[in-house]
Amino acid sequence: MLSPWLDLACTRSRHHPNAATDPYLPVGNLAAIAALLTPTGRPPASVLDADLSALPPVLIHAGTEEVLRGDAEDLVRRLHQAAVPARLKLWDGQMHVFQAFADLGAFLHAALTTTEVPSQWILRTSALAGGLGGEPRTVRGGR
Repeated sequence: MLSPWLDLACTRSRHHPNAATDPYLPVGNLAAIAALLTPTGRPPASVLDADLSALPPVLIHAGTEEVLRGDAEDLVRRLHQAAVPARLKLWDGQMHVFQAFADLGAFLHAALTTTEVPSQWILRTSALAGGLGGEPRTVRGGR
């Protein structure tokens, strides 16, 4: 998961230290986008307030400079509380979805060639993996 935006009401991101400094995605723009996504005027629900216990393992990448860093940090915290394997990789000095910008040089190369690619991490930590070299197995009744 890259730089998740989970709190459409922006209650967390408005108060994050990066709200005033994000070079790519100002918090004011998030509020405007959220208004377009929720035309009913009802406050949008946050995924962070949902039951996350049935989710598979989650690997999140975010930049240290982005306004949505707080959403990523909060999600990892909530996943751990729900006993879901989760890891957050913060990329120093990077903005929102920096991986989409092909000319970022060393950071992009490191993000795309990391020794722990998402699919390997998920298989290694998943309750569905039978261990190294094992066959996937069906898990009944939760994890």
